[in-house]
Amino acid sequence: EITGVKTILFPFGFDPVYFRPRSIEKIYDIGFSGALHNSALYPNDSFQVENLRPRIGEILNNSTDIDVFWKSSDNASKAFIASYEEYAKTINKSKMWLATLAAFGDVTPRHYEVLGSGTVLFCQEIPETYKYLLKDGINCVEYKNDLSDFKDKVLYYKANPEKLEEISLRAVGFFHKQWTWKHRAESLLLEVDKIL
Repeated sequence: EITGVKTILFPFGFDPVYFRPRSIEKIYDIGFSGALHNSALYPNDSFQVENLRPRIGEILNNSTDIDVFWKSSDNASKAFIASYEEYAKTINKSKMWLATLAAFGDVTPRHYEVLGSGTVLFCQEIPETYKYLLKDGINCVEYKNDLSDFKDKVLYYKANPEKLEEISLRAVGFFHKQWTWKHRAESLLLEVDKIL
């Protein structure tokens, strides 16, 4: 916008070879892996909500009534699951998988990987520019940025697995039909054709 160059929002996608429903038992109510985002490498005000991941980690780690997979740190070797395949399988072992916005409000590939996996995306408040795509209670579950409803929502969906199943089926059906990396490449070529 500053340069006057026309831009479009062009969301990410996912690889369906890895991120797909699998015949794996779901043993966690909610899971997460990734950086804590407390690193000094990020400029001030990089995130809409500061310290969100550590605060969520504290809520989940203090909840004896929620089965949690949590692998997070600002040390890269401790924050991530070793391989892409193991990461995809771990998402499938969870009923819900946590996603937060990246720096500067970016909706990352993680969101789409979860949506394609048959696990419910459990995400912070959806930015207005993505509300046409991510719909609370339809293809994902949204929690408030202040976390005031976070634990209640986890417990509600834990107690209502049929709701999780409905959301998951809608998400998998939609995102596998329209949002893989192949679909995104085809969409990009269409956008380029419009310009040319």
